[in-house]
Amino acid sequence: MDELRRMKLLEVEYDDLTNKPYNKRSPKIYRLLPFYDFDLLIKELDALKQKHGKTTFDRARAYAKIVFEEYNPQVIEDIIEKEQEYGKKHVKKASNIIAKKNTDNPKKTYGYVVGILENWENNYSPLKQFL
Repeated sequence: MDELRRMKLLEVEYDDLTNKPYNKRSPKIYRLLPFYDFDLLIKELDALKQKHGKTTFDRARAYAKIVFEEYNPQVIEDIIEKEQEYGKKHVKKASNIIAKKNTDNPKKTYGYVVGILENWENNYSPLKQFL
């Protein structure tokens, strides 16, 4: 299942986490995603690598892999933008938090990485001390 998620062929929807014990959660919902042209996807990934450089691309793709998105050009490019916005150190730290989650944890998504970064920005912004 994880490999199908990585290849953008399967989407997994989890039950809401609001203080439910594990054994009380609803089952996961699996959705097959439409097939796509894999060669075209590789060309898109190669274009991103050319645009941002191999080192930056490889780093962003490694972070995307943590959340099963290493074949998603939009997520990879967004990670690169987040590094510019929040700094490489913060993106790495947020990704490491998510990496520690179990594979089937509903929080092991790119949305949670972004949420962590936004939460840090909102709560720990250097400007907050002057407000």
